[in-house]
Amino acid sequence: MPAHIEPLRGFVVAPQIGSGQIDILLYDNRKPVLFRNGDLVFATPDSVAGIVEVKSNIGNRGVLRDALTSLADDAAMIRWA
Repeated sequence: MPAHIEPLRGFVVAPQIGSGQIDILLYDNRKPVLFRNGDLVFATPDSVAGIVEVKSNIGNRGVLRDALTSLADDAAMIRWA
């Protein structure tokens, strides 16, 4: 991974909407962030290089569906914000 991309946990905040908590938020540290404390960041959509949803156990299709829906919703918000 390039040195300017950092993996942290956090939220993406746009003017009218925000994401849920993102387990691994890959963000471009050359861009300013709204807030950072340790490994927690509040970033704007233009600084996001990627997002990852982490689940320790996917016991059934409902858990998988919920995780994928959350990931898709956050990705759409980041793309269109």
